[in-house]
Amino acid sequence: SSHIKYDELEGTPSLITTVRDPIDHFMSGWAECGFRAADPTQYTYFSPENDLSMRVRSWLKFTRNCEKTQPAYRDKSCACSKHSFPQANFLLDPKTRKKEDWHDNSMKALEPNLEMVGDLREIHGMMEMAGLKYDNHTIKIRSSSKNPVKVRNFGWDKNMLGRKLLRKVCEYVILDYYLFDFEPPAGCRDLVEKHIALIEKERF
Repeated sequence: SSHIKYDELEGTPSLITTVRDPIDHFMSGWAECGFRAADPTQYTYFSPENDLSMRVRSWLKFTRNCEKTQPAYRDKSCACSKHSFPQANFLLDPKTRKKEDWHDNSMKALEPNLEMVGDLREIHGMMEMAGLKYDNHTIKIRSSSKNPVKVRNFGWDKNMLGRKLLRKVCEYVILDYYLFDFEPPAGCRDLVEKHIALIEKERF
């Protein structure tokens, strides 16, 4: 669990983690934050009075701003936006230390080793590969699709975003498409393939 404190760790921990379709992850983060908001109508990106495209476009702008200028782990107003950040952010730069420990070299020995990354849908097999028993009674996977409030107020189909907005969201989470084996939607497949081709050209 990401909520275990450093002083509760024993030895050097090993981590396994799951990822999901990048755009679905972005949209799920938007729904989660909207669900948590005390009064969603106060925000352009949450208010059910606005259409889906307006809300998602506004959320994308807000999330980009939080990521670049008001990091979620420092600014309370951006605290929830991290749920929509590209998943690669947390694997490449997890920022798991407490702020006061950032310059404490003695804490480096406790930094976890990331051993396995897999599709959320494959969690049963991942647990078995790690030698752990997967118990449906003790391991819960929260799904926005099973939350009636989220479905009613923040239900979405990424194909309803429109090609231009879909490409903007895709561009924001594109690093996830580079690193993880997810098929980008038809509306931005060319964008992802073009960038991957450039990366491959630079490598060789």
